[in-house]
Amino acid sequence: MSESKKLKDVLTNLRALTIDDLVVKAKTYEEEVFGLQLKQRTGQLKTTADIRAAKRVLARANTLITEKKAQEKK
Repeated sequence: MSESKKLKDVLTNLRALTIDDLVVKAKTYEEEVFGLQLKQRTGQLKTTADIRAAKRVLARANTLITEKKAQEKK
């Protein structure tokens, strides 16, 4: 239950951002995914589910960027 609440909070926060802010956030998430993958390869990461969760948030941010750009064109 707490995961779905966290997800809703993340989505609400992402939807409130502008396109420029979303691009910056997406870059931050990309760096986070890279860091997590590096930790996994070096054996420092305990839960690999963190990588999957970070990738999903990155995908959501990229989706919102695409949606907002499409809305601007209209």
